[in-house]
Amino acid sequence: MKFTNVLAVLMLSAMVACGGGGGGGSSSDPSGKVSITATAPTTPVATGSSVQFDVVVHNETATAVSNVIAALTLGSGLTQTNVTCSASNGATCPANPASMSVASLPGSGSLHYVVTATIGAGTRGTLTASASVTADGMPLSSADQVTMSVQAFSADVQVTGQGPTTTLTSGGSATYTMTVTNAGPDAASNVQLQNTADPHQTLGAVTCAAQGGATCPSTPGAVMTVPTLPVGGTLQFNVSTTINANALGAIANTLYATPNGDPLASNNVATATATTALNSTGSASFVTLQSDSGDYIGAGQSNTYSSANAQLTVTASGGTLHVGVNGNDNWTGDFAEPSALAVLQPGTYANLTRFAFRNAAIGGIDWSGDGRGCNVDTGSITIDKATYSGSTLTAIDLRFEQHCEGGAPALRGQIHWLASDSSKAAGPVDPAPASLWRAPAGATPATGNYVYLQSDAGDYIGAGATGTYTQANAVLTMTLNGTHLSVGVTGNDNWTGDFQGMNSISQLQPGYYAGLQRYPFNNPVTGGLSWDGDGRGCNTLAGWFAIDDITVTAGAVTAVDLRFEQHCEGGTAALHGQIHWVAGDTTAPAGPQNPPPASLWRAPAGATPATGNYVYLQSDAGDYIGAGATYAYTQANAVLAPTLSGTHLGFSVTGNDNWTGDFLGMNSIAQLQPGYYPNLERYPFNNPVTGGLSFSGDGRGCNTLTGWFAIDSISFSGGTLASVDLRFEQHCEGGGAALHGQIHWVAGDTTRPPGPQNPVPGGLWTPPDGSTPASGNYVYLQSDATDYIGEGQTTLYTPPSWAFSVFGSGAQVNVGVGNVGDWSGNFVGMNSITQLQPGYYPNVERFPFNNPVTGGLSWTGEGRACNTSIGWFAVDAITYSAGAIASLDLRFEQRCEGGTAALHGKIHWTNGSSSSIQ
Repeated sequence: MKFTNVLAVLMLSAMVACGGGGGGGSSSDPSGKVSITATAPTTPVATGSSVQFDVVVHNETATAVSNVIAALTLGSGLTQTNVTCSASNGATCPANPASMSVASLPGSGSLHYVVTATIGAGTRGTLTASASVTADGMPLSSADQVTMSVQAFSADVQVTGQGPTTTLTSGGSATYTMTVTNAGPDAASNVQLQNTADPHQTLGAVTCAAQGGATCPSTPGAVMTVPTLPVGGTLQFNVSTTINANALGAIANTLYATPNGDPLASNNVATATATTALNSTGSASFVTLQSDSGDYIGAGQSNTYSSANAQLTVTASGGTLHVGVNGNDNWTGDFAEPSALAVLQPGTYANLTRFAFRNAAIGGIDWSGDGRGCNVDTGSITIDKATYSGSTLTAIDLRFEQHCEGGAPALRGQIHWLASDSSKAAGPVDPAPASLWRAPAGATPATGNYVYLQSDAGDYIGAGATGTYTQANAVLTMTLNGTHLSVGVTGNDNWTGDFQGMNSISQLQPGYYAGLQRYPFNNPVTGGLSWDGDGRGCNTLAGWFAIDDITVTAGAVTAVDLRFEQHCEGGTAALHGQIHWVAGDTTAPAGPQNPPPASLWRAPAGATPATGNYVYLQSDAGDYIGAGATYAYTQANAVLAPTLSGTHLGFSVTGNDNWTGDFLGMNSIAQLQPGYYPNLERYPFNNPVTGGLSFSGDGRGCNTLTGWFAIDSISFSGGTLASVDLRFEQHCEGGGAALHGQIHWVAGDTTRPPGPQNPVPGGLWTPPDGSTPASGNYVYLQSDATDYIGEGQTTLYTPPSWAFSVFGSGAQVNVGVGNVGDWSGNFVGMNSITQLQPGYYPNVERFPFNNPVTGGLSWTGEGRACNTSIGWFAVDAITYSAGAIASLDLRFEQRCEGGTAALHGKIHWTNGSSSSIQ
């Protein structure tokens, strides 16, 4: 580092009078006199800095002088950079001051020029400058000039520093030796010094020792001034600091010198470094992290983790170490020594890269957590101690420094771990603080189990409401698993609560559990909390719970009194709760009201059959499920099928329409009973305490519903349903329009749909005379124009060109023509017959989605089929042999999608002699 001092000395200042004769045509007085005065600084000026010359031009006469031109000539080492001008006594400065030239200078007028020049860096010795002036009638002569000289001085000021060479202890002190030397060639003057300790230290005393004719500053400290530092002079400063208690890794002290004119600025500053570590002697295990501003991983924060606030895990394998921190923050560290080392050994390992992609011969490092990790990292680790028992690591002291993505900000860490460390976090605070929230007096039931919730305005979970749940209106469950208590509320609202104790206890205890985060993502050392329900839950939360009393028998909770407070997403609005539960509480909801209220809906007189099983539905205008229609189903036009399981009655209607009904009693009864079941919600999402209801069909169902059902009579035989008379009312989505229904069913009702009409009615389609063979098997298809299946074609299929297959089971026959994908037909009779019989089967829909009471039909082929269809088929003759179809004569008509265009067909097939049903 170089200092350059410059001494400027004014050698001479002169005034020169100019004269001369006049002549015609000149406005100037030829005898006028113009003087010039020039001055320069008399104090030292630093090389590389600026110097100013003051030049004054004055008209000594009372009359104007024309074309007055001043000039300043700078010698070697000086470079003009600027000229300014000021005028007095009526004079006017030139438009360009650098020209130093005016057309006229009035009598007694003056011009003051300030010329700024720089002294070249490293220039020293005598530098010269001269000033002159000319005007009309006053030619330049040696008497009209002023000569000046300046002398430059240069000094190279150098700063060096040295820090402690041994590892220091955080919270202790450090002493740095900082040295300032003038290497010449000239004395340095007015040297400014500033000493700065890094943010991890506090500056203490600064002392100074001088050598080589130097003089110490009057008051050594953070900011100092040295008036003169002679060539060869040295100032040695001992700088003391106090290290912050949580400082970790490299610490530094820096001394800056600000000399004038030093041509080498790079050695005007020096930084001395040291290394500090936390004192681990006699302490429990800990992990300390210190993150620089700008470090992505640590986010500029400093934290210490121990068994009091986090769960620490350390695992060694050969020359690698895995460290886990699970607390309010979650961290993972992986460290690897060079692969040549079989176990962890003390030493410093530098030039490390990211652990997963490391050069095995060098080693690796990776510290990440809370969702942040380096793509590329570099760093070093220092193992101060590693202790083994056999091949098992029992203690380690390790320090590390990591830089992400090639950046300068660092994350530093220190790990002190003892396998023998048995320290634990404190348990709950008992008794709980009296200031904690408690349900207001009288707000909770005096007896019986309950869950009481009080939600502030703005609380997302409780929506600002207050609710009380007892065993009369909800199912309350308590499940204990170690230190985790799960609470369930199933009713008109559904809630789940989780209360997790700290990992330092083996069983939940009375007391205050504070500083909790969302379960199950909580810090295991503090415990966790979560209350959610009805589709609402916190992403993050903070809160507490307090157990006022708890009894555990054989690992199961038998009594508990608990309070809690929960805040979602860092908000201030709270959800509060209070729970009282004792095993064996006999509180239960009431059973059905019997007899049912007389005002309940009942099917109009004469609307239902006088005998036989039936389902009668009456839908209001605007009811989505029944579409405003009225329906009546018996065993003559539909299949009516009840199913009973406990207090759940299912009832299905399978016919031209398809319906499903669910009727569930309250959980306080063992089987359905006569009576009124009110305030029902949609089954199976209902409150189990009240029961549930759902009636849906033909692709229509309620998302939510309210309603009731009433059982007028019900009987059982051997645990199965023998008979039931039931009415219901259902409203979808909170609407006013209702679907009403009435069901009468008795086991053993013999009502059945009729079989096929025999003989077959005349007038049904039959192939034209002569269009089919007189003998042999065939399938004849005749398609109307616009019929999608047959495409308007008439075709006769006979063997051997076309293979036939006819087979059946029960009241169904399947017909195939040609290869797979050519033609296939399905003909199914009504469910009241056990096998197909001769006769007419009308009003059949698409098989297999047909009404089982009427039968079904489907003819498809060549990639074409109906989505829906209606039609008929007629069995003119059918024979069986050993239960299998032996011959068949069948005609059919099929119309797709409710259209009028028909596909007609005739099938004649025989497989040999057999008995015949005509």
